[in-house]
Amino acid sequence: MATEKAEREVVEPLDIDCVVIGVNAAKTLGRCLESVLASRYSRGSIRLIYVDGGSGDESVAIARGFEAVRVVELCQERPTPGRGRNAGWQAGRAPLVQFLDSDTVVDPEWFEAAAAEMQASGADAISGRLQEMHPEQSVYNWVGNLEWNAPAGVSNVFGGCVLIRREMLAKTGGYDEEMVVGEDPELSQRVCKAGGRIVQVDNLMAEHDLGITAWPQQWRRTYRTGYGFAAVAWRHGRGSDGFWLHEFRRVLLRGGVAPCLAVLGGALAGYHAASLLLWLPAALLLFYPRLLRVEKMMKDKTLTRQEARRYAWHCSLVVIPEFLGMLRFFAGAILNRPLRNRRGQLATRRTLAVAFLMVLGPVLTSCQSVRPIESDIEPLQSGFTTESKKVVARFAAAAEVERLSQAIPTYYRLGSGDVFDIVVWNRPELSREGVVVAPDGKISVIRIGIVDVMDRTVEDVTKEIEQRLAVYYDNPSVTMIVKNYSNNKAFVLGRVSKPGLVKFSGTGTLLEALAEAGGLPVIRQEAFLTKCAIIRGKDQIVWIDLRELLQRGNVGLNARIQNNDIIFIPESEDELVYVM
Repeated sequence: MATEKAEREVVEPLDIDCVVIGVNAAKTLGRCLESVLASRYSRGSIRLIYVDGGSGDESVAIARGFEAVRVVELCQERPTPGRGRNAGWQAGRAPLVQFLDSDTVVDPEWFEAAAAEMQASGADAISGRLQEMHPEQSVYNWVGNLEWNAPAGVSNVFGGCVLIRREMLAKTGGYDEEMVVGEDPELSQRVCKAGGRIVQVDNLMAEHDLGITAWPQQWRRTYRTGYGFAAVAWRHGRGSDGFWLHEFRRVLLRGGVAPCLAVLGGALAGYHAASLLLWLPAALLLFYPRLLRVEKMMKDKTLTRQEARRYAWHCSLVVIPEFLGMLRFFAGAILNRPLRNRRGQLATRRTLAVAFLMVLGPVLTSCQSVRPIESDIEPLQSGFTTESKKVVARFAAAAEVERLSQAIPTYYRLGSGDVFDIVVWNRPELSREGVVVAPDGKISVIRIGIVDVMDRTVEDVTKEIEQRLAVYYDNPSVTMIVKNYSNNKAFVLGRVSKPGLVKFSGTGTLLEALAEAGGLPVIRQEAFLTKCAIIRGKDQIVWIDLRELLQRGNVGLNARIQNNDIIFIPESEDELVYVM
């Protein structure tokens, strides 16, 4: 019986869904897809799925040029790797799922070796060796080639290229779709907590094209690495042996404490020469790898002394951008502004400035409080005065109002309270009428469960429902018909007849909002509308001259209103003129 069972397990097909994700990957995507299609696999079939995160180049056209490739497009303003990978594995049905990045070339023997190892060991996830294509092009590629791989054996983490069982993805819920970095280690921790087994094998899995040839690219990469350290350690690093807790402490101590000690020592050197002694522990912490770890690197990485020194310099300095990335995570957690991807470059300059001030601000403040600094510059006069000064608002010109209006997207974004019908063609059992978006922005769809629609377009949500239904049905066609637009509103406050919430049936404007609010109540004949403020978000306010708009007919000041804008009409008492 045991022999028959083993033979049956061998001959049963073990299909693989290979999911490749990418954004603006036209340079590398073609060779990646070709390498998968050229792979040898005798245990079943390989179905290739490419998930595009919203490319502006020829990536989608390149993928559609392969007849055997199924293309899934995610037109999202802020793409994440987790969303792409989830969309890919949910679009397939094979028991095994191989995830690949578009800048890799898979080894032709990998699928055969990995599936055999998975059957033999009972592993739930398997990773192989990654090899950098061009380590000779730059020191950054060379360092990446040294750091790609973990030792062979049972592991507690995997990267972006991994072969994993579908049942484990379903059990854990797949990738976190909000994380912009660290989503692979985060999922691996949930796999371990769910009882899964992760194995690292010594077989070559793929060649990787890191493509970093300049320091700004490396800085951005290591900055995001530090952000990932903090994000994953915050979730799974509780306890003395928590995941990535050692990396978190290492970066905090060497990348944060050491530079602060150095700055503090230099700042206090003018007051006491002994302060320069702070530079000694600072240098020892920051340059610890270069000072004390060269021999160990030669042994562990099989490097020459010159190569080990070069790698030690990298390990000494890389903690600084990693620490700034960690600061960015905690600053975003406090301000509720997590790091997000955009279709263009990540705007990290402002983030680095904020992190720099967070580190050095307290140090410089403490130094200034020790002893006043003499200067030829006239000090600022401060003190209490009883003289009141009128704050004069700067009215926006028509061009500024036009820019404010053009910043509003032309497409409608769904939100809480919206009501719509979901129609699945030729599937009445899946269709629903009167679906109401909950206050948390989620809806429930038959067969697939919860869908988050908050701040998304109808087209985007329709595509997601179609993709998730495609797991169970062939080519489902979904139509969403919005019946009630409740997420197109503004708040009118201040001196109006009917302050409160106003809703727009179409594109809302300032005049529509004032008309809905009833205008100014007639308490005194002298009172009249003179100005109002449009408050958008947390940091944008524009003052509109209502006299210019209403009395002189300057319609260029009739600004378009965005959802959740606040329109404030102040008291007009200060506009009265008295003749004595």
